[in-house]
Amino acid sequence: MTEQHLIAQIRRYVKTPMVVLGKERMEKQIRMKDAGLVLYTSDLSRNATKQLQRLCLRKNVPVFQLGTAALFEEITGYPNVKVLTLRSSFPGLQRLLQEIEDSDSQEEDESF
Repeated sequence: MTEQHLIAQIRRYVKTPMVVLGKERMEKQIRMKDAGLVLYTSDLSRNATKQLQRLCLRKNVPVFQLGTAALFEEITGYPNVKVLTLRSSFPGLQRLLQEIEDSDSQEEDESF
């Protein structure tokens, strides 16, 4: 899966309740068992990244790093967004997760 495809999907639904912005709202979605995929930026602090990854791992929520806060601002229209959550009802979520998994396995195969 290309990042451009993922970005296009997010951009299409960013103004709907399917996309949740921010760390606090992400935590709420996870508590409500409604988080389908968590995306975070490369410029999120190391401590916040570790906390986010631990929480997602504990709750079995897929997590993926994508771009920077500047990219998230371009996608969402809001400044300083570093965490973005796709709700479990996000259209095409399962396909996106499969594409992410497939692209990760291809990258691992290429590294050997």
